[in-house]
Amino acid sequence: MVVDNRGGAGGQHCCRRSLRKPAGRPYPVHRRNGPNAVNPSLIKNLPYDSQSAFAPITLTATNNLLLAVPLSLPVKSVKELIELARSKPGQLRYGSPGTGSSPHLAGELFKALAAST
Repeated sequence: MVVDNRGGAGGQHCCRRSLRKPAGRPYPVHRRNGPNAVNPSLIKNLPYDSQSAFAPITLTATNNLLLAVPLSLPVKSVKELIELARSKPGQLRYGSPGTGSSPHLAGELFKALAAST
Protein backbone atom coordinates (compact mmCIF):
# COMPACT_ATOMS: atom_id res chain seq x y z
CA MET A 1 0.00 0.00 0.00
CA VAL A 2 1.29 3.45 -0.88
CA VAL A 3 0.07 6.39 1.17
CA ASP A 4 -0.62 9.53 -0.87
CA ASN A 5 -1.66 12.09 1.74
CA ARG A 6 -3.27 15.04 -0.05
CA GLY A 7 -4.76 17.52 2.34
CA GLY A 8 -6.88 20.54 1.59
CA ALA A 9 -10.38 21.61 0.67
CA GLY A 10 -11.97 19.45 3.35
CA GLY A 11 -10.79 16.24 1.70
CA GLN A 12 -12.06 17.15 -1.78
CA HIS A 13 -8.62 16.91 -3.42
CA CYS A 14 -8.12 13.39 -2.12
CA CYS A 15 -11.64 12.28 -3.10
CA ARG A 16 -11.32 13.61 -6.64
CA ARG A 17 -7.89 12.04 -7.08
CA SER A 18 -9.17 8.67 -5.84
CA LEU A 19 -12.12 8.79 -8.22
CA ARG A 20 -9.95 9.73 -11.24
CA LYS A 21 -7.55 6.82 -10.79
CA PRO A 22 -7.89 4.35 -13.65
CA ALA A 23 -9.17 0.89 -12.77
CA GLY A 24 -6.49 -1.64 -11.98
CA ARG A 25 -3.26 -1.40 -10.09
CA PRO A 26 -2.59 0.44 -7.96
CA TYR A 27 -6.11 0.21 -6.60
CA PRO A 28 -7.21 3.46 -4.97
CA VAL A 29 -8.22 3.12 -1.33
CA HIS A 30 -9.62 6.24 0.25
CA ARG A 31 -9.91 6.93 3.97
CA ARG A 32 -12.91 9.14 4.60
CA ASN A 33 -13.07 11.56 7.50
CA GLY A 34 -15.50 14.04 9.05
CA PRO A 35 -15.32 16.72 6.36
CA ASN A 36 -16.12 14.16 3.68
CA ALA A 37 -19.37 13.44 5.49
CA VAL A 38 -20.40 17.09 5.84
CA ASN A 39 -19.05 18.50 2.56
CA PRO A 40 -22.32 17.87 0.67
CA SER A 41 -24.06 20.16 3.17
CA LEU A 42 -21.38 22.85 3.07
CA ILE A 43 -20.27 22.97 -0.57
CA LYS A 44 -22.48 23.79 -3.53
CA ASN A 45 -21.73 21.85 -6.70
CA LEU A 46 -19.53 19.20 -5.09
CA PRO A 47 -17.98 17.44 -8.11
CA TYR A 48 -18.89 13.95 -6.87
CA ASP A 49 -21.69 12.24 -4.93
CA SER A 50 -20.02 11.61 -1.62
CA GLN A 51 -22.57 8.97 -0.59
CA SER A 52 -22.44 6.79 -3.71
CA ALA A 53 -18.89 7.36 -5.02
CA PHE A 54 -17.23 5.21 -2.37
CA ALA A 55 -18.04 1.81 -0.85
CA PRO A 56 -17.51 1.59 2.92
CA ILE A 57 -15.26 -1.24 4.06
CA THR A 58 -14.52 -0.81 7.77
CA LEU A 59 -14.10 1.67 10.60
CA THR A 60 -10.39 2.43 10.89
CA ALA A 61 -10.34 4.99 13.70
CA THR A 62 -12.40 7.04 16.09
CA ASN A 63 -11.75 10.65 16.93
CA ASN A 64 -11.87 12.14 20.41
CA LEU A 65 -11.86 15.90 20.82
CA LEU A 66 -10.38 17.80 23.74
CA LEU A 67 -11.26 21.28 24.93
CA ALA A 68 -8.07 23.00 26.06
CA VAL A 69 -7.20 26.59 26.90
CA PRO A 70 -3.86 28.38 27.37
CA LEU A 71 -2.59 28.44 30.95
CA SER A 72 -2.75 32.23 30.73
CA LEU A 73 -6.56 32.13 30.46
CA PRO A 74 -7.96 32.54 34.00
CA VAL A 75 -10.39 29.60 33.91
CA LYS A 76 -10.35 26.17 35.56
CA SER A 77 -13.62 24.70 34.26
CA VAL A 78 -16.01 24.78 31.32
CA LYS A 79 -18.44 26.81 33.41
CA GLU A 80 -15.75 29.44 34.06
CA LEU A 81 -14.85 29.48 30.35
CA ILE A 82 -18.48 30.14 29.39
CA GLU A 83 -18.75 32.89 32.01
CA LEU A 84 -15.54 34.51 30.75
CA ALA A 85 -16.78 34.36 27.15
CA ARG A 86 -20.05 36.01 28.16
CA SER A 87 -18.18 38.77 30.00
CA LYS A 88 -15.99 39.44 26.94
CA PRO A 89 -18.28 39.04 23.91
CA GLY A 90 -16.39 38.60 20.66
CA GLN A 91 -12.98 38.51 22.36
CA LEU A 92 -12.36 34.75 22.70
CA ARG A 93 -11.46 32.65 19.65
CA TYR A 94 -11.02 28.99 18.93
CA GLY A 95 -8.91 27.31 16.31
CA SER A 96 -9.72 24.46 13.96
CA PRO A 97 -8.09 22.88 10.92
CA GLY A 98 -10.85 24.13 8.64
CA THR A 99 -14.50 24.49 7.80
CA GLY A 100 -16.41 21.27 8.23
CA SER A 101 -13.69 19.57 10.27
CA SER A 102 -14.66 17.79 13.49
CA PRO A 103 -12.99 20.47 15.67
CA HIS A 104 -14.78 23.23 13.71
CA LEU A 105 -18.19 21.61 14.07
CA ALA A 106 -17.55 20.80 17.74
CA GLY A 107 -16.56 24.44 18.36
CA GLU A 108 -19.74 25.69 16.70
CA LEU A 109 -21.84 23.22 18.70
CA PHE A 110 -20.11 24.30 21.94
CA LYS A 111 -20.72 27.96 21.09
CA ALA A 112 -24.42 27.31 20.37
CA LEU A 113 -24.94 25.23 23.52
CA ALA A 114 -23.11 27.77 25.69
CA ALA A 115 -25.29 30.57 24.29
CA SER A 116 -28.46 28.66 25.11
CA THR A 117 -27.60 27.90 28.75
